[in-house]
Amino acid sequence: MLNSFFEQSEVHYSRIYRTFRRFETHRFFEDLFKKAVALLHKKEHLDISLIREAGTTTVVKTGDDNLGFNGYKYKTRGKVVAFCDRNCNVIFPFVSAPGNRNESPLFKAALSQVMSTARILRIDLAQTIISLDGMYDSHENRKAICNRWMVLNIHKNLREKKIPKRGRKCLFDSSIFQERFNAIERAFA
Repeated sequence: MLNSFFEQSEVHYSRIYRTFRRFETHRFFEDLFKKAVALLHKKEHLDISLIREAGTTTVVKTGDDNLGFNGYKYKTRGKVVAFCDRNCNVIFPFVSAPGNRNESPLFKAALSQVMSTARILRIDLAQTIISLDGMYDSHENRKAICNRWMVLNIHKNLREKKIPKRGRKCLFDSSIFQERFNAIERAFA
């Protein structure tokens, strides 16, 4: 009887797409992701003493929502900002944008998602070290991190300034920064 059912009915691509859009609209994938992170946290596989931000570009096809021509890479690309823990687990949902946008303004939206996910999972991120590239070195990003009681490890972007920046001095540990390259390259290889 089951074989006759599969012989008679066909699965049309529009039915699959409609189901996918319904899952996306009802935030099924976000909930699934949060439950997977909660399971990792419950089994103590997360090391949230250090969080790394990973910004990368991805090749996109025509018809994607985040389509942008990147003049530097000469390709149609999209940008993704994700957060990884020390063990290279992507721990919070990523923020995507067109490839011709800078990643620094995307950071605040990604950080707010990090904090909301941590609040739901009851993970305390106070005194967590967050390691960033120099491109995220802006007043708004520093303020957003310090207001959440997180410790910032960022390579200073002097922008050809002769005098140092005002404000609270950031921790910069070069060993943490070098460790970041191995982890991020493994996560997005």
